[in-house]
Amino acid sequence: MIHGTLGRLLGWHAYSIPVFHLGLVFVALLLFAPRIREGERQRALVLLCLATFWPALLLLPTSFQEGLHIAVAVFLAGALRPLFDGGDVSPTRRAVLLVVLVTACLIRPSWGLLLPPALVLVVGAASWRRRVFAAASGVALWAVLVLAFAYTAAPFGREGFFFIKAARLEQGAAALVTKAATNAGSFVRAGTALEIRSRLLVLGLALAAGALAWRARPRGELAFHAYNLGSILLAILFTYVFGPWGDYRVFAAHLLLTVLLLATSPAVVSRRLAVLALLAQLGSIGPFIEAFRALAESYVYEPARIDAFGTAALPALAFDARQDAWCNTLVSVNPPYFHPEMMGLPSGLGVTMLFGTGAGPRPPLRSRYVLLDPDHPERWSLGTPAVTGVGADHVRVRVGSWLLLDLKPLARTPVGQIYENLDARCPGG
Repeated sequence: MIHGTLGRLLGWHAYSIPVFHLGLVFVALLLFAPRIREGERQRALVLLCLATFWPALLLLPTSFQEGLHIAVAVFLAGALRPLFDGGDVSPTRRAVLLVVLVTACLIRPSWGLLLPPALVLVVGAASWRRRVFAAASGVALWAVLVLAFAYTAAPFGREGFFFIKAARLEQGAAALVTKAATNAGSFVRAGTALEIRSRLLVLGLALAAGALAWRARPRGELAFHAYNLGSILLAILFTYVFGPWGDYRVFAAHLLLTVLLLATSPAVVSRRLAVLALLAQLGSIGPFIEAFRALAESYVYEPARIDAFGTAALPALAFDARQDAWCNTLVSVNPPYFHPEMMGLPSGLGVTMLFGTGAGPRPPLRSRYVLLDPDHPERWSLGTPAVTGVGADHVRVRVGSWLLLDLKPLARTPVGQIYENLDARCPGG
């Protein structure tokens, strides 16, 4: 909705999302800049921390949603800094802080981890009872937002998000322990050297901030950093996955938030932690360059292929606002699912993906349109497909005993065949 609104106002191009994200980050930096008050050294520290924040340099040039979360992290750093410093913050600014955090939570529920401490800071609770009440209110609000996310997020098939199942108590303690054990074994092995070093940096900062919170001031701020980084690592450990780039994308914004707050803190101990983080990032220049080169294809697109896809797809696909949403949805089956060429799809058409491990039968596919390339089964995450021609305009695709698709060929594109799903209950289908 955010991207679509900006596109409606400013126009839509293949490069629009990275440009929008750069604009949002720029605005967030303008709001954050006045919080740098400790002179030239602090300004230099902040600039160096930003210049060596490798997740931003890797992810901002892409259309991943991480650019939006990086902008949120910069904004939160600017909004939280005066609260930690005990400054006079107007009720309007406190309300805006909560609105941004709640909105971010509806996009990525892990932001809800910050609702309890944020509410404590916003309310300015002096007594321990008020602090406990504010924190409990944050937990309750987070639960509501997770529920809202679960029922408003785009369809994700039967796979679902493990953390949503955990939040709904659909996964027991045994499943959480198993997940954590599997992830723990991957902590120092999964992903590139840059991912592993970043993981260790997050863990090291969390432990250092937690240890210092017992002995040094500002205790509240140091405890916040220990909680911010420690909670996101634990959330990933129990409900997500370490590598490839999965956990890196999730904890990146939390890491940036902590680094910016540390670098702008008036406390020497906090700024020293920021320096340690900076040195760790400088020590990862080599792995960053290696990762950047390996992801080179993620930063380019071929306009000719987008045009070719659109030329083939437009006559075959139709958007009709009067129909059920599934009748205006295309499901992509082959990795990487969201191909750059799909920029050529007609406006209004929804896109989702079909993948899985083949655990049990699935209900009939409801999306009217299907994009797949049955000639390259090695690219399937679903398993090896069996493709059978039933008639001139009827193809049957079967994967084991758990997936059966009856399809009508519509158009051949550079990334696969577009079919009409004959099981979808759509007018004219």
